[in-house]
Amino acid sequence: MDSFGISVDENNTAGKQKAFFEFSGPVYKIKILPAKATIPILSKKKLKLAATDKAGRSITTGIDCVWTLFEGPGQLTSTGEFAEFIAGEEPAVSWIIAEVKTPERELTAECLITSTAELGSAGQINNGNNPKKGLPNYTFINAPGELWRSRYRITENIIEINKGHADFIFAARINKRKLRYIARLFVKEIILFNFPELSKEELLERMTELLLYMEENL
Repeated sequence: MDSFGISVDENNTAGKQKAFFEFSGPVYKIKILPAKATIPILSKKKLKLAATDKAGRSITTGIDCVWTLFEGPGQLTSTGEFAEFIAGEEPAVSWIIAEVKTPERELTAECLITSTAELGSAGQINNGNNPKKGLPNYTFINAPGELWRSRYRITENIIEINKGHADFIFAARINKRKLRYIARLFVKEIILFNFPELSKEELLERMTELLLYMEENL
């Protein structure tokens, strides 16, 4: 017994109990870090699977994980709980899934990676209300049958272009025509964002002005 009235055996027992409760249990929950990312085309993004037990304690060993590029272009390589995604040549949204199977359950986690491209020389056009951001990047969304041609994800400064729309399919047959089509969608989104208070007639005047400038820089 020590000076505090606790025997050595009691200390050992307390230590063993503490170690027992700190030991992680079976995998109960998984997630991919990051769960969402935006990267330029042809660039890389490292991913990590984070696993916890029912008590929320991290599990870092003994994880048998299967990574899958479920949808979208790109390449995915993986080793255990780590993976690396390489974006393709064309902007797109890629959907990655990680699966972990235990005797008790099957767990899945998801990650969405948006690969974007720049418009090119037409990037001299200024994004009026937010000049620090400059011209947005763009990505393609395949939404055939839907009427929208483009939409602006303002918080991320990305313009989504519907590559499943009949107009895009027609424009994409010739590269120069495809570029002009994308540029016109940029003009539409930038004008709508910067001048929401204008009338329809004033919006059309602004679009005509910006289209003329854009044509000179393509």
